[in-house]
Amino acid sequence: MKIGILGGSFDPPHLGHLRLAEQFIASAGLDFLLIIPAARPPHKQALTASDFDRLAMCRLCFSSLKNADICEIELGREGKSYSIDTLIELKKKYPKDELCLAVGTDMLLYFDKWHRYREIFDYAEVYALERESSTADEMHSFIKRVLPEFSSYIHIIKTEPLEISSTELRQRLQGKQSCDGFLATEVYDYIKARGLYGV
Repeated sequence: MKIGILGGSFDPPHLGHLRLAEQFIASAGLDFLLIIPAARPPHKQALTASDFDRLAMCRLCFSSLKNADICEIELGREGKSYSIDTLIELKKKYPKDELCLAVGTDMLLYFDKWHRYREIFDYAEVYALERESSTADEMHSFIKRVLPEFSSYIHIIKTEPLEISSTELRQRLQGKQSCDGFLATEVYDYIKARGLYGV
């Protein structure tokens, strides 16, 4: 079975995340997708919503996806949350399956700075979700220059992203601006009910 791994802060999860998940499933030919909210991402500031709320919002945001599940593997982990630790745990759970790790192309261009990045390829193939901010030429050049020995384990997927970030959405919510077209109705209703992000 081919299992995709899509991690993120999801603070909050939005329709751009859902679109990326759909395109990852289709382009990589996945049999199943694990959506993994990160506990304490090493490259980002402190999270705004609690683990409980982010899990609940993820279940609402990604509810339309078939053969997908929200995975709590990183929540409760002490210290910083690294991809290699998650992959090692998942490989123990799915020893006979092929793991496919999704990364944004902006993250791929810094892949050599990831914690124990070389070991990642022992556990998964990497799927870079191409966005407008990073061209395929840039990525191919980076792979050839920095990661040549792993080039056969890195796949570039062309996506059509919804250009919105969780940071922008939090600002919109705090400023009482419209989030139509960016947040699922169920997620927005949950945010209002829980009084998250200053709503």
